[in-house]
Amino acid sequence: MSVLMRLKLTVEGEPLKTGHTHFWRVIRELDKAGPWSVNDVFDRSRDAWQSSVEDFIRRLVKAGLAEKAGIRGGLHVHRLTARPAKTPILRRDGQPTSGGLGVAQMWAAIRALKAVDYRELMVAATTEDVSVSANSAKAYLQRLDAAGYLRVIDPGKPGVPRRYALKRTMNTGPEAPRIMRTKLVWDPNRNAIMGETVAEEDRP
Repeated sequence: MSVLMRLKLTVEGEPLKTGHTHFWRVIRELDKAGPWSVNDVFDRSRDAWQSSVEDFIRRLVKAGLAEKAGIRGGLHVHRLTARPAKTPILRRDGQPTSGGLGVAQMWAAIRALKAVDYRELMVAATTEDVSVSANSAKAYLQRLDAAGYLRVIDPGKPGVPRRYALKRTMNTGPEAPRIMRTKLVWDPNRNAIMGETVAEEDRP
């Protein structure tokens, strides 16, 4: 299942304070101080719907990663029962899903390898549980390159694919950069994007 986000475009590098990765980061931080509520997470988010926060917390509870810890100010509060560093990828019933693991495995391979082409990335990122296609590996490298994460080691030639290396300054951490498809309304009369932008993660 794809991840949907509703967001507003911001300047490059500004934190996107919505989506499961952001919610999980906030929850882990709040949990250090004690029980937390949906409102606590929502108040630390931006351009998010409260129902999106509620849905993510329900998934955590069903997965056994969080549990109810009482009521505070008329609101249910929760505590984590486990705190993995990576964002849990869960279906609505709390079961883990392989969706997004292909991207995570490609990012881990790119970080580990000194240089890689799409064929090597496909092999390195494929496991018994998750298969990464050549097209997915090629597209991910191209999008990361366009976003400034990679440098070209060998431009390639017919029959020999282009090779890339991750820039040291762009080894941003273990969470994989995600490729998003966006739907937006552009008004040329105002030279502006109107309304909210809906972004859907494009998963291999």
